[in-house]
Amino acid sequence: MEHLEEGDGAPRGRGIVRWTNGDFYEGEFSNGLFHGLGTRRWSNHEHYVSYNGEWMGGEMDSYGEMMYSDGSMYRGWWCKGKHHGYGELICTDQKTHKKSSYFGGWSCGMKQGYGIHDSEESCTRYIGMWSRSEQSGQGVLIKSDGTLLNGTFSQGEIQPSECSQNNPSSQAAVDKWAPLVTCCVSSLEKKRERGIGTVPLSFSKGNALKGSSSKSGNCDNPGVEERNGTCQSLSTHETTPVPEPTSSDSSIEPEFLQSTSHPLGMLLNKWTMYFIAAYSGERGRRKELLPLAVNDVNSIARSLQHIVSEYYPKAIEVAGTNEETSLYRVADYFGTQDHVWLYPVIFPLITQTLTSLYDTASKEKDEEFNHICELLRSSQGGQEEVTEKLGFSTEFKDIQSDHSLDKSLDILKRLSSAATPVRKLLLIKDSYKVLEKACAVFQPTEKPTVAVPTGGVLLCSFCFVLVYSKINNIASQMQFIQDFASAALTFGDIGFAFKMFKDCYHYLLQKDIQ
Repeated sequence: MEHLEEGDGAPRGRGIVRWTNGDFYEGEFSNGLFHGLGTRRWSNHEHYVSYNGEWMGGEMDSYGEMMYSDGSMYRGWWCKGKHHGYGELICTDQKTHKKSSYFGGWSCGMKQGYGIHDSEESCTRYIGMWSRSEQSGQGVLIKSDGTLLNGTFSQGEIQPSECSQNNPSSQAAVDKWAPLVTCCVSSLEKKRERGIGTVPLSFSKGNALKGSSSKSGNCDNPGVEERNGTCQSLSTHETTPVPEPTSSDSSIEPEFLQSTSHPLGMLLNKWTMYFIAAYSGERGRRKELLPLAVNDVNSIARSLQHIVSEYYPKAIEVAGTNEETSLYRVADYFGTQDHVWLYPVIFPLITQTLTSLYDTASKEKDEEFNHICELLRSSQGGQEEVTEKLGFSTEFKDIQSDHSLDKSLDILKRLSSAATPVRKLLLIKDSYKVLEKACAVFQPTEKPTVAVPTGGVLLCSFCFVLVYSKINNIASQMQFIQDFASAALTFGDIGFAFKMFKDCYHYLLQKDIQ
C-alpha cells in the first residue's frame, strides 16, 4: 500500500494497493476498506475488468461505471456491489458482435420497474415494466417486422387477452414514473423534517446519470429506503439554498426545475433521459407510439405540478408575466390544465425527439402538402399567377405594397423553432393579425377566381404566406398544437387565427388548387 495513513492499524485516506497478479486499486480508504471515490482494475478476473466510481465498506456503492470481461458495460447506481437504482447496461454478443441495451430501473442486480430494452439481434424494442429481470406489467413491444404489441406482459410474454396492436394510448403512464416521483418527494420530505425547508442536496458533477439516483430500497430489504430514506448522491453535504421565486422573477422556469442538483431538477433530468431512450432511433420513431409519448409528457407535467404546488406554492403565481404565462393561467382557470405552465420547462429538453416522432406520424400528409406548395411556387407566372390560383389577384398589389405579406411570412417562418404549443399559437396569431390589419383597409373589388371558404381575400392571403413559408412539417405542427393546447388555450383571437391556419391548410390540399 502506498501513500496511506495508519489509524488504529487500519489504512485510511487516499492511496494505492497493488497485487502480485497485476490487480490494483487507487482511491480512498476508511478503516482499511475501499470507501469513497476509487478505481479498481482486475488483470485476469472471470467477470470484471475495471470499475470507476463510489465505494462503501469495501463494496461498489452509489454511482459507478463497470467494464466486464465479456465486453459489457454498466453505468449507473449500485448498492452493496449490485446494480441498484437507475442505470444503463450495454452488452455485446461474443459470436454475432451485435449489441443489446437496457436503460431503466434496477433492484439488487435485477431489472425492476420501468425500462427500455433494445436488441440488435432480434431487431426489437420493449418499452415498459419489469420485475426480476423479466418483462412484467404494462408494456409495448416493437417487433422486427414493424408490428407493435401493447398490453400486459408476464414472465417476458404478452398475455393474449390483454394484447392490442397499435394502440398504446391506453397505457397508464403514471405507473412508470411513480418511483422517480417517490424518490423526489422523499428527498424533499427528509429535508423538511430536518428543518432545512427546501434546501437542495449537493451532487457531484459528471455524467447525467450521476445526479440521478433513484434507489427505492436497499439490497437486503427493497421496501425500505436506503440510508435513512434519502435518495443518495456522491455527496450529501448541504449547499446554498435555491431561493423561493419572487415577484421580480421574469422567467417561467423556476430555478429549482433547471438545477440538476435539486430533487425536482433531478426528477426532470431522469425523466428526460427515459423519454429520449424510448422514442429515439428507428424503432422509437413510430407514429403508433405518439399517443404514448403524449401521455408521458402530460403525466410527468402533472406529477411536477403536484409536487411544486405542495413544496413551492408561490412558484406558479410568480412563474412570469409574459403573454405565454398569462395564457397558462387562463387554462388553469378552467380547472383541467393546471400543469401546462410547465410545458416551457419540459418541451425544450425533448424537442428533437418529440419533433422527430411527430414528423414521422405526419410524414404522408406533410409530403402531400409540400408537393402542392412546390407546384405553386414553381408556377411560370411567379407570385402573381399563384395569387390568381388562390383567388385574390386584384387585391395582391394592395396587400403587398405595405409589405404585410413579407411581415406575416417572417413571423410564420419561426413556427418550427418554437418549442411549446402556446408559442406556436402566438406566432400563428401574430402572423395572421398582420394580414387582417392589411385586408381591413379595403373591400374586394371582384369575386375570387376560385371558390374559397369563409374569409375571402384574408384567407387567401394567409394561404399565400403558408405556401412561401416553406415550412416542411405543417401537418406535424398542427397535430402537436392540437395534442397539447387545450380548448382553454385556443380562444379569442388565438383560436380564430388557428382555425384560419387549419382552413388554409385544407384549402391548399384541394385537388383543383393545382
